[in-house]
Amino acid sequence: MKLVLFDIDGTILTSRGVGRKAIASALHHVSGISVTSDEVSFAGRTDPQIMRDLLRVGGLSENEIENVFCECMDSYVAILMRTLIPEMITILPGIQGLIRTLHGRSDIALGLLTGNLKDTAFLKLHAAGLGSYFSFGAYGSDREDRNELPHVAADRAALAFGSPLAVEKTVIVGDTPNDIECAAQYGARSVAVCTGVFSRSELAQCDADLLVDDFMDPEPMFELLDRL
Repeated sequence: MKLVLFDIDGTILTSRGVGRKAIASALHHVSGISVTSDEVSFAGRTDPQIMRDLLRVGGLSENEIENVFCECMDSYVAILMRTLIPEMITILPGIQGLIRTLHGRSDIALGLLTGNLKDTAFLKLHAAGLGSYFSFGAYGSDREDRNELPHVAADRAALAFGSPLAVEKTVIVGDTPNDIECAAQYGARSVAVCTGVFSRSELAQCDADLLVDDFMDPEPMFELLDRL
């Protein structure tokens, strides 16, 4: 059994910045601060990391951040639930067919590895019509450090499938250098796709096992999996 873990934003879909707007709205609603999401990098990071950095940019001390952090995260989920609609979602090229094919393969355990909170991950995936393909994963609500998430996902895959899945048969798919680093730290293979904010030349410097422009041609991905 091979474990394949997908990032969401920039890899599976885009959502017209609705998540950024919801985080900014949550911060203002809970703490009264007004910051723009452009002041902090979102790419390849977990939602809790992003929220903490935005609160720091807004001038809050570490103690003040701890006092409002959970309420900010809850407000973010609630706002996204109210504002996200399917028309805001764009499924990235080739992804729908790739996910359907992998989900149908008996030798593949298909999961998520994303900086999204679990609730926001599935809000986006269900809006895209893809939520039913993923029965397990690791999320920003599990760990703030992305590099700790592969262990969480692997443990959940083992529970779902009844036995541990080998690190050397694990593939992490993402669109940022942080996704590639996360795979390397765990000892997994990495697939980098150029559908996010990073260019092909930027991702090429990160030594992913496979670099593709998109998944319109899924054969390179299948070939990598078949070699494991």
